[in-house]
Amino acid sequence: MKRAVTVALIVNIFLIVLSQKPEIMEYTEEINGKRTILTISIITSENGRVIAQKQSENEYYKIINMNTFTTEFSYENKVTGLSYDAVRNGYVIQVAGKDQNKKIIKNFKIDDCGWEQSIELSLAQLVLSGNKDKRFWLVSLDGERCMKMYAVNKGMEELQINGKKVNAIKIEVTPDGFFSIFWKAFFWYDKDGLYIKSRCSKDFGAPECITEIYNY
Repeated sequence: MKRAVTVALIVNIFLIVLSQKPEIMEYTEEINGKRTILTISIITSENGRVIAQKQSENEYYKIINMNTFTTEFSYENKVTGLSYDAVRNGYVIQVAGKDQNKKIIKNFKIDDCGWEQSIELSLAQLVLSGNKDKRFWLVSLDGERCMKMYAVNKGMEELQINGKKVNAIKIEVTPDGFFSIFWKAFFWYDKDGLYIKSRCSKDFGAPECITEIYNY
């Protein structure tokens, strides 16, 4: 009996370790004409906890989600010296960090739409759900703002990815309401919800950026 319990415990631990094996994807990221490699690592646990890490030459992100909603976010930029941590506490996102020698302390109130800092994961869920649109909160990379965003499925579009024709689902993302005229981004996913490309306009604390999957 004891042996059976021990074996069951070992198997359970083994399954947990397997569930936490990271899924790693590489993308090319072009900002201001300079192209670098962006690595995205995602670890999913059985309890619904997801840890997403993004790293490029000068930037590092760590996002922790629970049941699709973000609970923690860390950001660091080696060039500008900006670094901060953001934590959700009820309906408030608390941001604390520094921009070179200046302290950053912010509190942002949100509503039931939820905080979804990893746009790549958030929109993949929209694609797989079959829903037309969704709203969510997003902290700007400079840590100065938190805005409600609106994402809408624009249908299928043919892309050229690494010389291959790909039928992709196009998602348009803008700030919700009046500010939608100032910033816009497009994200493309394959039918399985894999993020393959994005194009983000310049504003809200980030330069224009084009990201494309490295090996598809």
